[in-house]
Amino acid sequence: MVQDEDGEEVEREFVDEGAMEAMEAVLEKIEWEQVLASVGQMLDTVDWAIMEGLLEGKTQKEVGLMLGISQSAVSQRWARICALVRQVAGDLG
Repeated sequence: MVQDEDGEEVEREFVDEGAMEAMEAVLEKIEWEQVLASVGQMLDTVDWAIMEGLLEGKTQKEVGLMLGISQSAVSQRWARICALVRQVAGDLG
């Protein structure tokens, strides 16, 4: 709510689509930061390394070689990480 020229409170709408899109992007980023902060408390260092590697575009095999674990282990951990993210996002949303 804002006040108009006469001091009356009026509700304003976003007229600028660019501003609205920017606001939505900021809110989405804040939401994902909250999700990552919550999920981050549940991950060990190997989980973090897997998440970082995959989000950087590395394959599961490359991440596994980097960490000294199998591609299958990376896949299983990644599935668990994704499930945690979905759960936390659902709880926050």
